[in-house]
Amino acid sequence: MEAAMGVASTQAAPALNLAGNARERQEQRNLRLQECFASPAGHLVEIGDLLVETRNDLPRGQFLPWLAAAFPACSPATAFDYVMVSETLADFPQVVSVSAEALLALARTSTPEELRHYVMRQMARNETR
Repeated sequence: MEAAMGVASTQAAPALNLAGNARERQEQRNLRLQECFASPAGHLVEIGDLLVETRNDLPRGQFLPWLAAAFPACSPATAFDYVMVSETLADFPQVVSVSAEALLALARTSTPEELRHYVMRQMARNETR
């Protein structure tokens, strides 16, 4: 993870082309992201979930400009890692006991699919014990 990742943005979030409830939801997500980015290791899945929600709510092509303005310490590559953690491991609530580095490594596209499935099966087996 980047050294500066723990620094939350103190800048106001950029003006978004969202109306009503969507704008309110995004403002709430921005506040929660600031809290999570202050100590990202324990919040990888939640950060990823919030980034996915934001990406889905914003007009096409606006996610990266929003990210750069709202959270300049978070590079697009790091944001993508968080999204991958969220999308890959969302069904495994017990991942909170796994280190941040292990979660990021597991979710990276460079991790062999067979290894990812093996680890996820092991996590599922441990959940049912």
